[in-house]
Amino acid sequence: MTTPQSNQPATRSTMPQPGMMGRGPMGRGGPMGHGGPMGMMKGEKPRDFKGTVKKLIQYLGSYKLSILVVWLFAIASTVAANF
Repeated sequence: MTTPQSNQPATRSTMPQPGMMGRGPMGRGGPMGHGGPMGMMKGEKPRDFKGTVKKLIQYLGSYKLSILVVWLFAIASTVAANF
């Protein structure tokens, strides 16, 4: 036996309210508000990109052999996966 359905409108609207369309369940673009956690952080302007890259390369210079071995294994595994 089934119960008859009422023709009364639902008490809660299933349509999104104006201004809330296309947003997550929190209503403001996600749980962290506008733009997520990165939207809250104020970043610094880069100052000396070339100098920073040069320092990074100098620092990684002592790890050349390790980086080369990792690259070789990555290439070898990619080649092996294709055969």
